[in-house]
Amino acid sequence: MSNINIIYGTDITEMTSTLLRQSDVAKRLSVRMNVVVKPNLVVAKPAAEGAVTHPEIVEGIIIFLKESGIDSITIAEGSWLGETTTRAFDRCGYTALAKKYGIKLFDTKNDKVVKKTVGDLTLGVCETILNVDFLINVPVLKGHCQTTMTCCLKNMKGCIPDSEKRRYHNIGLHKPIAILNTILQPQLHVIDSICGERGYDAGKKIKGINRHFLVDVMGLLICIVVHAANIQERAGAKLVLQKAASIGNNVQDKVERQVNLDRQMPLLSGSIQNFSHCLEHFHWLQSHNFCREKAKPLDCRFLLHFPKCRVGCSNL
Repeated sequence: MSNINIIYGTDITEMTSTLLRQSDVAKRLSVRMNVVVKPNLVVAKPAAEGAVTHPEIVEGIIIFLKESGIDSITIAEGSWLGETTTRAFDRCGYTALAKKYGIKLFDTKNDKVVKKTVGDLTLGVCETILNVDFLINVPVLKGHCQTTMTCCLKNMKGCIPDSEKRRYHNIGLHKPIAILNTILQPQLHVIDSICGERGYDAGKKIKGINRHFLVDVMGLLICIVVHAANIQERAGAKLVLQKAASIGNNVQDKVERQVNLDRQMPLLSGSIQNFSHCLEHFHWLQSHNFCREKAKPLDCRFLLHFPKCRVGCSNL
């Protein structure tokens, strides 16, 4: 039976290394082992926003491993579709961490893919992860609209190629994730439950309603559209722009002139994240930060920022 150890405190790095010292992990390590630490770096955002693993936790693991005589330590990850792992390593603090302790960073997106068949399902898995001696999984405990909760099992998706990540969503996440974890079985799980987000997913299998709103650069409301939560954000953004056009003031014309929206609309078949890379003068902002700064009582998941106006989305 597996043991679950819990620790509380304020120094994240020290808490992590202390927790590992108090466990029996050292007895299972050998100085000749090749150890891989697998955090969740799904996006290039600060850990305080709740999506990625705190680098302080991984630092605590590294300190413990070095105390145990382990020299071969690698941090491995493959970020989500539309994000580059190198950028995530840098923005999330892992490039600096690797430099500080002289350890390696490995992008699983560049790895050779090995096919593994379990039952009636064949999955592609990154070869390097299959060959490690000791795999430490460091997921973030957070919500997800399709799986309700995402933690240890789903974090292994960072060990598969991008083509497989898309396929998992197409066939349903539960079965392939379960099978993946029969192929990749970490020897240790260290869970980051500091500030996990409620979660979202581009599959849009969500119940409830959303609201898209358009405000001017002063934060004053121009118009708002309330719609079912199971439509894509790109569709909701188009709805609110269409409504703005109907109320005059040439709002939509201003937006279209700034980003050439009509010409770029086909690019919206991808995610909002991909769309943000395609348009000049387009910025991806965390709108919940904007709303706190402006004292607006809206819990928003994203905000599209144009020079003339802003388009945002929030849950009701």
